[in-house]
Amino acid sequence: ILGTWIAQAGHVLVYGGATGGLMTHVSNATKELSGTVVGVIPQRIVQAKRMADNCDVLYIVENMCERKQRMKELADCFVCLPGSYGTLDEMMDVIASGTVDEHRKPILVLNYQGFYEGLKQQIEHMRSLAFLPQQEQYAPRLVNTIEELIQELTLLKQELEKQQIKTRDERTELRRVIREEARKESYKDQIIRSIREYQCQPLCYDELKHFNRVLKTDNDLIISLTDIHA
Repeated sequence: ILGTWIAQAGHVLVYGGATGGLMTHVSNATKELSGTVVGVIPQRIVQAKRMADNCDVLYIVENMCERKQRMKELADCFVCLPGSYGTLDEMMDVIASGTVDEHRKPILVLNYQGFYEGLKQQIEHMRSLAFLPQQEQYAPRLVNTIEELIQELTLLKQELEKQQIKTRDERTELRRVIREEARKESYKDQIIRSIREYQCQPLCYDELKHFNRVLKTDNDLIISLTDIHA
């Protein structure tokens, strides 16, 4: 279901690029509906002949640490399904790096049929002993069903799209301001050059008023212009 939703929603699946585990089924379902699949696999798993053959793009990296780092860079959010040590390793790496603000990408954990109830209890145990704050700035979001997971992912997509629009608008405004300031600065440079070249020539009152208005934040130039006019 998850792989089908990823493909139908036009998303890209980034995963470990290896065979075995639930992600094989998710990646196959994504690929069957012409979705894009990106894999990141370490050399040791390639050597073990466990490299998946369904990836549109496959990154072969040196080790597991590099694999986790590359997947964190490529993904916009993270989904943790039931799994084994490798799944827990990737989950904790994402959570720990998010806790120290290396990223702000959300992580969703599918607690299917109570698979991660032990994790929930451990989190509460750590909190009760003050190893975790009562209000965490970054924490995993646990959901109990695949339907809840897809609903959360849909909301995250909407939030991301809003953020992208905001970022695009901010960049457009920044470019406009830079262009405007560059234009003003260019005009100032022209005036300053003219003053330096012709400073011995008297300026008429209208010219002085115009220059003072353009250079109103530059007191030294205003005084210089006033002296020239006098």
